[in-house]
Amino acid sequence: MTASVSTQELAALFRRCFPYSYRNEGTLREVLAAPENRVFPHRVGDDLAAAAVLQRGTLLMLAVDAAYRRQGLGGALLQQAEEAARAAGERKITVGVGAGYLTPGVPTGKSYFGGDESHIPPGLTDEAAQFFAKRGYRHGEDCDIFDMAVELSDLPPLVKPPEKGVHICWARPEERDSLCAAVGAAEPNFEKYYRNPALYAGTGPERVLIALSPEGEALGGLRVSFGVEGEGVGSLGCTAVRPEIQRQGVATRLCIAAVEAMRDAGMRRGFLGFTYSGLERLYGRAGFSPCAYYMMAQKELAG
Repeated sequence: MTASVSTQELAALFRRCFPYSYRNEGTLREVLAAPENRVFPHRVGDDLAAAAVLQRGTLLMLAVDAAYRRQGLGGALLQQAEEAARAAGERKITVGVGAGYLTPGVPTGKSYFGGDESHIPPGLTDEAAQFFAKRGYRHGEDCDIFDMAVELSDLPPLVKPPEKGVHICWARPEERDSLCAAVGAAEPNFEKYYRNPALYAGTGPERVLIALSPEGEALGGLRVSFGVEGEGVGSLGCTAVRPEIQRQGVATRLCIAAVEAMRDAGMRRGFLGFTYSGLERLYGRAGFSPCAYYMMAQKELAG
């Protein structure tokens, strides 16, 4: 961390420049405070007007306050970050996702693969993505990456698939191991997110829904939070159902149960971060629509 720039200053700059981000304050500050970060700041007087934050080969943040844009400042900071990455032996630089992330990539209002843009906030354009594209960056995925949201007060009645004996409820502490096994069978990378015992206490802001067979076997689960991503914002994620019962409506019922729980808890909005093409059909059945797309920007660094 550069001594002349505080985590608080960087976090405030991020909030000003990325108003559509739902990254919670704790995670935001944790990522920005990582000791391996390289920070390239630009001050106007005592105020932090712009900054680039580099972590190895990942550009975690490039932010320029609105009053100082289109003056070459962003390009100069990006060049500094690229030179530092190259000097450290990195062969490629990516924007967004590294060991941690603030945004998955470069926020944009444009889909690369014909996705639904009807719920994108008016202020979210593709200007930032064009900035990176002009400097040799490309979208590094063969699908869209996006966040999704649902306005819970405007949500029409949702169509639930037949139950077929499957019961959806909050997971209990004694079900943790069996649920982790079911999640691991479906999505091995998700299992670690179900290990925290606090998720099963039934009292915290983050909980876990479980799908149980008629015999009481764990079939899958979904993580739900209340207010963690912001006041009045509920979120869901890490949906996983055993492979042998997929495409039978279990995941849809988990998602709908999560949305109903958010609404019952007084949440105004539901949020789902960092998902990809194909999953909009699942979450769309629970009322979600894409609210931000991401250019997963990456660039090869010349030697």
